[in-house]
Amino acid sequence: MAQETHWKQVVFYLKDVLSVQTDEELHGSIAVKKSKENPRELDIKISCHFRNDFQDIDDVQYFKLL
Repeated sequence: MAQETHWKQVVFYLKDVLSVQTDEELHGSIAVKKSKENPRELDIKISCHFRNDFQDIDDVQYFKLL
């Protein structure tokens, strides 16, 4: 039996639905750091930048992973 770890799988849902087509570019970044309040938590920042004829999205979302 393998030793248990604290690692998890996570899905992040964005506020906007993105309809990306072939040859369109989606830009973004993910920043992760330990929480100052609790070292077992992670503070996560997801930035998303996308533009096409129908959408103009420039958004930043924050998450806390316990």
